Amino acid sequence: MKLIGQFKQLVTLRNLPLRGKLSDNQLEIIENGGILIENGLIKKVAEFEVLKEELENNKISFDLELIENEQICLPSFVDSHAYFIWWKPFQRFCSAKCRKNLS
Repeated sequence: MKLIGQFKQLVTLRNLPLRGKLSDNQLEIIENGGILIENGLIKKVAEFEVLKEELENNKISFDLELIENEQICLPSFVDSHAYFIWWKPFQRFCSAKCRKNLS
């Protein structure tokens, strides 16, 4: 088990819709947040001191990775890429641009 923190802010993706627009007030922001990792997966996010106290009170051994400067964290997996190369107009644009840059 590993505890990482303390982050100035930790932004979760909890309770967000899977599709559609998002507004800032829908984001959950945890001040002084921490991330608890177990077997390479995020087990829990919460306030760093709360997580640390919970582990210590339950006598659970854990490694501690301290964040020494102010950091903001978004602990999630976001796959934000797209395969535009298969889109014909974009493909022609890229080809023309590559030929121009090579000459």
